[in-house]
Amino acid sequence: MKSVKDRVIHIRNIIEHDGQKGVSQDTMSKKLGISIRSYQKYEGGEGFPGFEVLQKYSNLGFNANWILTGEGDIKLENSKSYGLNIDLFVELLEKMETRIQAKKAIIPPKKKIKILMDLYNDSIKENAINNENVVRYVDYAS
Repeated sequence: MKSVKDRVIHIRNIIEHDGQKGVSQDTMSKKLGISIRSYQKYEGGEGFPGFEVLQKYSNLGFNANWILTGEGDIKLENSKSYGLNIDLFVELLEKMETRIQAKKAIIPPKKKIKILMDLYNDSIKENAINNENVVRYVDYAS
């Protein structure tokens, strides 16, 4: 699946609810704690799930990295990922945005998401934020 939109639709079609596979957009939006219109924007390719929504996907057993990038396994039990640490995500995002502003760089949103996921995965593996990685990833992308 090439896009976040395709992966979000795929999850809705495979998620189980009341013993049945697949749910409506309304049911999926309720599971994620968002409005149906917000959910429809994801399926329509008009936006990306934010950190809180990705955390809810993780709580449902889905790999946020897969949702955003298509990399890794769709389900957390098949993945080395253990859900999202929102505080770590926010800290990395702030460091990344600070570096982008310092360089006066323009990086498209999809590329920013990819950088953020790479930084997140590196930080999880290293059990710490490596500021040199932030600089290197942003400088390479800009």
